Order: sequence, then structure tokens, then C-alpha cells
Amino acid sequence: DDVVGAIQKLAKTVQAKRKAKVVAVTGSVGKTTTKEFIATLLGNKYRVAKTPGNANSQVGLPIALLNGVGDEEVLVVEMGMSHPGEIAKLVEIVPPDVAIVTKIGHAHIEFFSDGQEGIAKEKAAIFSHPKTKVCIAGVQAIGFDAMKKKANISFGVGDVAADYLLKEGWTVQEQGKETQPFGLPFEESHFCEDFMGAAAVARQMGLEWKEIFEQVKKLKGATLRFERVERDGVVFVNDCYNANPESMKAALDNLPKPRMGGKTMAVFGEMMELGKYGGKKHRELAERALKRIDHMLCYGKGCLPMLDVFAEEKRPAEFFGDLGKLKAALFEIAKPGDVVLIKGSNANKLWQLLE
Repeated sequence: DDVVGAIQKLAKTVQAKRKAKVVAVTGSVGKTTTKEFIATLLGNKYRVAKTPGNANSQVGLPIALLNGVGDEEVLVVEMGMSHPGEIAKLVEIVPPDVAIVTKIGHAHIEFFSDGQEGIAKEKAAIFSHPKTKVCIAGVQAIGFDAMKKKANISFGVGDVAADYLLKEGWTVQEQGKETQPFGLPFEESHFCEDFMGAAAVARQMGLEWKEIFEQVKKLKGATLRFERVERDGVVFVNDCYNANPESMKAALDNLPKPRMGGKTMAVFGEMMELGKYGGKKHRELAERALKRIDHMLCYGKGCLPMLDVFAEEKRPAEFFGDLGKLKAALFEIAKPGDVVLIKGSNANKLWQLLE
């Protein structure tokens, strides 16, 4: 604790001397991708620096600040948390001028006795500093009381009410006015939401839509987030950096179709830190997977309720406690034309299946 405190204190002192405007991102899902999108959209107008990877913790973010050059005009940072009070501490170290919350989910809910509302309250702390005037949140997040009281700008996709809304036909409605049609280098719904959050930030930072659309073709997702890898005719969707009920749902809903005659498989690692919600959320995931997955492989004891769901419907599913045996089974079952989703919490290390 003493070492962490010293690092945080030093980072706060160093950051206070910098003149860059700070954009801070948090949320249960999508924060790393949104951070990357923001940096890309702003990069043609400003000198932009961003925190690397997902350096968003009580140690990772301060170290990223200390390792930064410090001559940027805009600094985009990601703020994560596992326990109450952690976002407020990061805000104290690097107060944002612009702050954005993506979504409120179940990640780390084990540590919040008041459930998602408690998570929303913790995330809303990103808006707590007097310096923070622009407070942006996704429509889903604003549905929570704690967020509704703090956010002053909203964004969304589809048939919802928002200040910045991505509509069918690939136009954006901004407070009643519609842009020209444009294209995105992806169609996945969760990436579209991340883009809209980034676009809202860019507009608040003074960019014209024309400038935003010029940068759109440069957008790239973060590593291990819905990456498509084809091997021997099998399409693997490598989305295994992390997992919670909301990101699992998004991954299932956006899977590509297998080629003619192919099947859709999923390798699920257990979702961590769900506490009393764990069994229920794993069952709900399996029930959703029944509609989209032909064959399921599971890793980690938290997944056992999922096997019960598949067994009740007499659908193929196997459990593994050894990553090596899982890998051998996966590459024996997967055939050319198949699509395989690989997704689980970071601790599962499922990315090793493709190494």
C-alpha cells in the first residue's frame, strides 16, 4: 500500500504540471475500444497521447502517466475499478476535462452490495471533479439514478433518444440535425456504440463531422477484442481479453455466420467476480447460447451451470479443467467452414488456445 500510494502521489504531482486537456473513459464494457477510437478521431487535429493497452488500475494508470512524454495537447486515459472508491482516486490523480461512461454491467458486482446501482454510482465518480464540465454517458448507463444525476450529454445507437444517435442508413442525428451518410469499418453493434461515444467526445472537443468521418477509416479495435483469425478454414473470433454478462451477450449477438455446412462453436471461460449472481448469469448465458451455438466447450468451474442447460436440451457440450486438453479437443472438433468464439475472463488465459 505504501508503494502504491507513493506512485500515485508522484503521478499526481507530475500530471498537475502538464497542460494537456484530459479525456477520461470508464464503463463496465467497451472502455478500452472507446479510448482507442477517441484517440484516433482526435489525432488529426491535436497531438494526442493515450494510456497504453488497458493501463487503467490504481497502479497501471499512474505508471502510464509517469512514463508519458507530457508534450501532448490531449491525453486520453482509461479508468477501471474493482472496488468502491477507486474511480474517485484516479480522478484525483488525473482530473478530466471531458469524461465518458460507456455502459453499466455486472463486472466486479461481487464487491458491490447494492448491485448495478452501486456500480453506476462508482462509475459516475468520473464526473465528480469541478474541472469536469463535459459529462457524457451511453443511454443504457443513464438509465441508472446515479448516472442520470451527473451526465449532461448522451449517445446511443438505434431506436433510442440521445444527443448523439447512430441511425439506420449510417447517419448520425445530433440534437435534431442529421449528418450525411457515412461508413464504418465494422458492423458489430458494440463497436458502433463505442464509436458513438468517441464521436460525442470529438464533437465536444471541437471537431466537425467532416473531420470525424475522415478519421473513421483508421479506426481499429483493441487487441483480443473480437479479433478474427482464420486457420485452416476455421474462423476464430478471439474475444478473450475479458468477459462479463454484457460483453458475452454482445459477442454472441455479433458472431459471423459459418460457411455453408459449417457449425458455430464457442469456447467459454468462466466469468469472474460475479458473487451471488454467478450461477444465474452463467445459466442465462447458456440459454442465450442455445440459440446461436451448435457446440460448446467450457473452461472453469463457474461454467458448470452452463453444461446443465445444454444437457437439458441434449446439445453437445464439454467441460475442461486443463487448457492443454481443451486445446486438443477444440482443434479436433473444429472443421473448415466453422466459426469459433473464444471468450472468457482474463484469468482464464484462453488466448493461449491460438498460440
